[in-house]
Amino acid sequence: MMTFYLNDCICAPVNDLKQDDLIIAFCAFITAYVHYKGDNKEEYRMILKCDPKNLKVGDKTITELIHLIPRDYENEPLRKKAYSMFNNYPSNQYIKGHNAWKDEEWQSYVFLDQDADNLFVAHKENWCIASIPIRNEVKVNPLSIVGKQDNKSVEILNWFVDNSYEIKCVEFSRLDEREKALKTLPYYFSGKRIICSEEFVSQFMNPHCDVSENVINRLHEAYKAGLLFPANYDDNIVKKCEGKGNDMTYELRQKGSGLRAYFYCDEQRLILASLHTKAESSGSEQSDDISHASKIIADLLT
Repeated sequence: MMTFYLNDCICAPVNDLKQDDLIIAFCAFITAYVHYKGDNKEEYRMILKCDPKNLKVGDKTITELIHLIPRDYENEPLRKKAYSMFNNYPSNQYIKGHNAWKDEEWQSYVFLDQDADNLFVAHKENWCIASIPIRNEVKVNPLSIVGKQDNKSVEILNWFVDNSYEIKCVEFSRLDEREKALKTLPYYFSGKRIICSEEFVSQFMNPHCDVSENVINRLHEAYKAGLLFPANYDDNIVKKCEGKGNDMTYELRQKGSGLRAYFYCDEQRLILASLHTKAESSGSEQSDDISHASKIIADLLT
């Protein structure tokens, strides 16, 4: 799982940054981090250099930014998440040790004319830098810091909200390709909830299933064609299922491969119910597959 280190080199100069814009960027950062974590409440850490009361972003400390989040019904959950998010500090409590680091690597590093030694330490610990996106200079991955002695740059993994999908791909790069595809899917459809039934996962991960990759590619095509969130159909990529009890069920299809994946999709959720091919079933067998998928969807919606 990924460990994040909050980039402490983003504070100056931001004199032209309005407070409202800073709050908006800060709230987007928290929201994206919570979405990145998903249901893994204890699996991801956000580590700070020092107490959030002393760590500045622009002309505000992290604590001040949390207090500036509006105290209304909509934003109160975000305030609570922010309080719990920034409680891992100082960073040196989490450092494993420097014995494996080469002496020649120890020098002063700079980023945006600021001391970036902490970013180098995070890089050596295999942490991901987390940059609040208030400056274009931090909206890059990898992010480069420069050594004062040799003037050479070191490239480090950098998350800046808009590249969550890219960072997830890095995190899951050592997983089985099928498992990686499923785990990164929610981050392709940023902000949407992806629910896979146990049956779908089992069918997708089956090594004898030769259409697993086609499912992911076809979902991407459906999304680009405006056929998801909510579901729509063109009878090419997506077909609406017919029959009693199937009014919420859609079929993701691909004629060449015979792919048939049954799903439900509204404005915020995509439920992947089951996965089949044309060679597996036709006629009444296909009708049974659709009815079964509709039941799975109904159960997951309750």
